Amino acid sequence: MLPCAPASASTARPMVMKGVDAKGQYKGRRQAGDAVPALCSPAPEATPRQAREKVRIPRILGDFVLEKRIGKGGRSYVFAARQALLERTVALKVLRPEFAANPELVAAFQSEAAAYGRCDHPNILTCHAAGQDGDWHYMALSYAPHGDTIQALTGSSRRRSVHRVLKWMAQIAEAVDHLASQGWVHGDIKPGNILVGPDDRALLADLGSLHPLQDQGVPKRFEGTAAYMSPEQAARENLNVSSDIFAIGATAWHLCTGKAPRPFTNDKHEALRRAREEPLAPLSSMAPWVPSAAVAVIERCIQPDARQRYQRPEDLARMARQVLDSIRGDSSDTIYPAINFQQGF
Repeated sequence: MLPCAPASASTARPMVMKGVDAKGQYKGRRQAGDAVPALCSPAPEATPRQAREKVRIPRILGDFVLEKRIGKGGRSYVFAARQALLERTVALKVLRPEFAANPELVAAFQSEAAAYGRCDHPNILTCHAAGQDGDWHYMALSYAPHGDTIQALTGSSRRRSVHRVLKWMAQIAEAVDHLASQGWVHGDIKPGNILVGPDDRALLADLGSLHPLQDQGVPKRFEGTAAYMSPEQAARENLNVSSDIFAIGATAWHLCTGKAPRPFTNDKHEALRRAREEPLAPLSSMAPWVPSAAVAVIERCIQPDARQRYQRPEDLARMARQVLDSIRGDSSDTIYPAINFQQGF
């Protein structure tokens, strides 16, 4: 995540504009022609022409006042934003300007917002609003103050982390089961796409990679992250609920060990080859502090042969909760230091 750097105290000046007071608080709906101060510049990753133009993101989009950037995806930025009329903070996902002229990508962004609207589940992010302000497309999602699962676990003791991982596995499995009931596969479950709410509840994010269950194979616009991908998904043979179960297990593997399941590489073909051909290392050897019952749950998820995994998300959720109940009384938590997390995705 790449938050915007605050302005220097020596150069920062209050922005005074119609609809916003000197402290940047929203005072009413912005009208056409109002001044729009820029919040921050996107990194110059687009074409050279776009980089020279230094496109800047407005401070206000629709009813939302952008406060700081808290995340960045392949085609979007995410900001903490204030919806002043309802006095709530949201995570405002904004399509990056270099993609706004592409009708296919705009349609995909809008489809993601619609997917959130169809998925009413306590472990899937809620979309509060979506819209367009000029050339800017946005959606307002639930704000998760603890960030993703890696951020939430940083500094947590190892045994306590295992408890939380099992709980999150059960919750995300239930979210996957809900998606399946709607006819969808997520296709890109990983630590960065699981946020943690104020009540330590796991929230599945990034519904832009959803794939219809009834379709065979993988979508033409290939999505997913190879480090957490099942062999069959990496081989572009099939993408189904079993692939999501594998990704839940690979995510848990990462959260228990502190290391990505497969080494990061910029070579997409090599990353997919590893996902197809190289099974994950045994969790018991990588994280000996994880109780054997928890190891069994996680390792069943990441079996290369889909027939050896849990066949239904609800089976995974039930077993994860059973194991959590059996180890919850362990009082040896304090002797395990915090997990040292390496690179995540």
